Amino acid sequence: MHQITALLLALLFLSFTGCEDKKPEKNTIPVENTTVVVMKEAQVNKVPEVDSTTTVTVEAPKKTDIEPEKFVTSTFEILDMQKETYTATVSEERLLLQNNTKPIVLIQLFATWCTPCVGEIAYLNDLQETNQEDLFVAGVLTRDTINTSALNAFTQKHHINYKIMYSENNDALATHIAQQLDIQGTFPIPLIVIYLNGKYYTHYEGSVPVEMIKHDIKQAKKQLQNNQSQR
Repeated sequence: MHQITALLLALLFLSFTGCEDKKPEKNTIPVENTTVVVMKEAQVNKVPEVDSTTTVTVEAPKKTDIEPEKFVTSTFEILDMQKETYTATVSEERLLLQNNTKPIVLIQLFATWCTPCVGEIAYLNDLQETNQEDLFVAGVLTRDTINTSALNAFTQKHHINYKIMYSENNDALATHIAQQLDIQGTFPIPLIVIYLNGKYYTHYEGSVPVEMIKHDIKQAKKQLQNNQSQR
């Protein structure tokens, strides 16, 4: 009897001890309350996905071949102080003066109020006098409102022995000649242009030494002689 009682007490003691050992241990590891956001690489760089089957076509810039404006040939009727009519046809590289038989034509664009223009009159008188067979000198009045009687007095005062062109078409002719020379904007005066057999030969912007003009006329005459000898 005593043995059974002792056995029961032992079993009861072991059952209490085992339950204590079987209690779950508390987790003592600290946990930081942090939210971690993971982003995909495509989202970070914001690179749009491209369908491999899509073809992107970039249109090449169209060529714009803009041709320069062509020089427009124009014809002008001009008068000299004796009311004789001359028809001047100005093309890209030529000036043909009807009623003229001289191979060398010297055109001076001038105004009576222009001091350098007036200073060239004596030179032009001399050139016309010494080259009568080959040279035709014409002063084309431009940018000038002088009347006919005043212009007559002006030509007599300076003993002008070459043609003075005075008509309502003078300014248009002068502008066309300047465009022929590719002079942009307002052209300077005096402006002298020399043509050989109707073709542009040389020109001078502003006042230049008469020796330069004489030299070029001499060279133009030599070219005429060479052309005649080769025929």
